[in-house]
Amino acid sequence: MSSSDTTVLANEGSDGVSSTIKEDTIWVERTILQIVVASISFFASLVVVLSVAKKQKHSQKHRVGLSKNAYRRIIFGISIADMLQSFSLSAGVVLLTPNDVPQFARWGIGNQRTCVFDGVLMYTGWHLSQLYIAFLCFYYYCKIKHKIPDDVFKQRFEIKIHLFIFAIVTIFNIAAICLDALNLTTNGTYCAVAPRPAGCQLLPDVVGECDKDNERAIKFVILVSFVITGSSFIVIIFFMAGLLYHVCHVSNIYSKISKRDGRKLESQLRRSEPSIAQMRSSDISIEDEDEHERSFTGVISDPSVAQSRDSDTSMQDEDKHEISSTDRPDDNRNAEEAAEKAETLRKLYLKVSTTQVFLFAGAYILGNFPFFFVSITRNINGNAPGSGNPYLRYFMTICFAGVGIMNILVFTRPAIANLRRLKPDFSWCYSFYLVLLNGGEVPDEAYETENVPIIPHQERSNSIPFGVENAYQYGETKDLVAMGIMSNMAAVHGSDENISESNAAHNPKEKWKYVKGGSPVRRLQSLSRNANESLLAGSFDGFSIESCFDYEEDMDNARINSQDNEHIDSHT
Repeated sequence: MSSSDTTVLANEGSDGVSSTIKEDTIWVERTILQIVVASISFFASLVVVLSVAKKQKHSQKHRVGLSKNAYRRIIFGISIADMLQSFSLSAGVVLLTPNDVPQFARWGIGNQRTCVFDGVLMYTGWHLSQLYIAFLCFYYYCKIKHKIPDDVFKQRFEIKIHLFIFAIVTIFNIAAICLDALNLTTNGTYCAVAPRPAGCQLLPDVVGECDKDNERAIKFVILVSFVITGSSFIVIIFFMAGLLYHVCHVSNIYSKISKRDGRKLESQLRRSEPSIAQMRSSDISIEDEDEHERSFTGVISDPSVAQSRDSDTSMQDEDKHEISSTDRPDDNRNAEEAAEKAETLRKLYLKVSTTQVFLFAGAYILGNFPFFFVSITRNINGNAPGSGNPYLRYFMTICFAGVGIMNILVFTRPAIANLRRLKPDFSWCYSFYLVLLNGGEVPDEAYETENVPIIPHQERSNSIPFGVENAYQYGETKDLVAMGIMSNMAAVHGSDENISESNAAHNPKEKWKYVKGGSPVRRLQSLSRNANESLLAGSFDGFSIESCFDYEEDMDNARINSQDNEHIDSHT
């Protein structure tokens, strides 16, 4: 062997050693990253589980815990699923079996049983998370579009869906265990559906050929997993698209109503100008008459003439008071401000609803499809995609291990936004902390102000889906659009019970009640509603815009009659 050949071999040997050291460094960094991210996700989900399942306090009159509503039970299921998956990813590194191929289980101290246990935990949490996210989207769709009361939703859908989810996950795990599909993977950080022995596709000369029967079983298990993942994604897209269409449809209706209100306001302003001018000319004529009467002291000194003059003056004062009370510029300005607030509310509702829909779909794609893509690729050629790119491997590790964190950020975002609108001085981190401790909902204390007392949870009408605040946040507003938007969005995000427990639309007549004081929205809870004639129903299926206008005309006439009666009573 020549010296040049020796030099080439030496260079190849040094390159191989450096490549091995670099690969070991990447593996250690990726494993530590997986453990850290999964641990954070585990403890965050644990906080949600404890806060959602907490018992009733003696100082609280409303229900808390899992018996409160379906929303809490769904969030509880998502958090439990994330805890299982996060635990399997953080502890799975040491649960692997290093007996056959120690180079693929570098930190493993377990055996095949612990490996199977880790795989069962991971797939249970993974599939439960997918199915419950789809369940949550279906829940939002039913509550926002169809206004299904919580007790009806529980009887018709919730129990059956819970049983269906547990049946699907149980059947998959039993099939994976019986077919010996859960084995050590080549990444050496968890057990999953993989061929046996580990690395048989990469190093057949070292570890041996892959088991052909086991390969066929693995393909079947992967197909079942793909059906679960794909079906959940289709359900999410279907119901979120339907919800987005409903939101845009309702927003379009309210936009037309709001524009009509603007035209009505302009006509009211034009009508009020002659009234004010007439009132001013009346004042001038009265002053002229007074001056003229003072010039004839002899006539005025007569008692009968003076009494007649006083009677005419009092009648003129009453007419002037009535004109000024009905056509004040302040009332027009208040109406204009109410219309602007209603339009702002409509745009906010459309914006945050659209954002939330895309966040649900995006979080699902980032948290699930990278792992599924890795599983398919690994079982085809024995190596995961991106093996030559460490940054891509880091990204996939963060996405898969942090799926629980992404889910928490998505379903707590509406409550965080709502809390920060109520408390502008709160930072995002502090708001996230409070919402997390309160089970993903806005704390009741956030609704307390110096002038507005806290509203019990069952009676609250201002916590609505996706964190959009209603007219109650803006104070007294007479605009019907704001009232209709509030009712249409119907408190879903953690406070849906106002639909079934305090809204007159979902109660028999004997349970209706009049809420004295407060916002117009709360006072309207006591009004009766025909399912096809009232904006308060919030559902516009088969409901024409013209009927909305007719209903608004009736409300305007009722307000005018009420003002007239108040003036008559005051003068009487």
